[in-house]
Amino acid sequence: MCSHCAEGKAKAAAIPKTVEDEKRSKKPGERLAFDVSSIKARSYGGAKYWLLVMDDATGFIWSYFLKFKSQVKDKIVAMIKHLDQKYGYNVKYLRCDNVGENIKTEEECHNQGLGVTFEYTSPNTPQQNGRVERKFTTLYGRVRSMMNAERLIGSLRTGLWAECARTATNLDLWIFLPYLMSDSFGWLLSRVLSGVEAFLKLKLISSMAERRGTGYFLSE
Repeated sequence: MCSHCAEGKAKAAAIPKTVEDEKRSKKPGERLAFDVSSIKARSYGGAKYWLLVMDDATGFIWSYFLKFKSQVKDKIVAMIKHLDQKYGYNVKYLRCDNVGENIKTEEECHNQGLGVTFEYTSPNTPQQNGRVERKFTTLYGRVRSMMNAERLIGSLRTGLWAECARTATNLDLWIFLPYLMSDSFGWLLSRVLSGVEAFLKLKLISSMAERRGTGYFLSE
């Protein structure tokens, strides 16, 4: 086989999809991974981007819906301070890809003196941040299922994507119910219980929107 044929048939080395237990954070809030997904259409509240944050130790997730990518740094910095001041969780590491808004986030963390180390993935290797990538896939599937179940079409389907995504995120937190008996995870209770409330709210919104047409707008 000539060198050109060998080069053309070469495959990228496989990247493990799981992390060994000894390499994963044991303390909640110590290492967070995050990613941003761009949506084709803006929600009724004006959101165009979905920021998803995941705790490495527990798999707990947060979703934020942004109008501009420049808001990423503000959301991440505010979240780090909130976890520290209210719950006592000290974020030490942030894992993400090295795109412009994330570099700006690192600069802002440095300026704020937060002492956070950024772990950037290698170029063109989203697998290194695979847990967040896979969670996005799971949540997107749930969003589509909600919209299909409520028979949302046209502008309603695009305009309500953020509300559906918020509901999918809250419902995902039900997996943490076994941890709620532990003091370490007691702070999750309000977020988990809000999942049912969010789901019922979405049912109400969709039924109202179906009756009123596209004139029904909800706040972001």
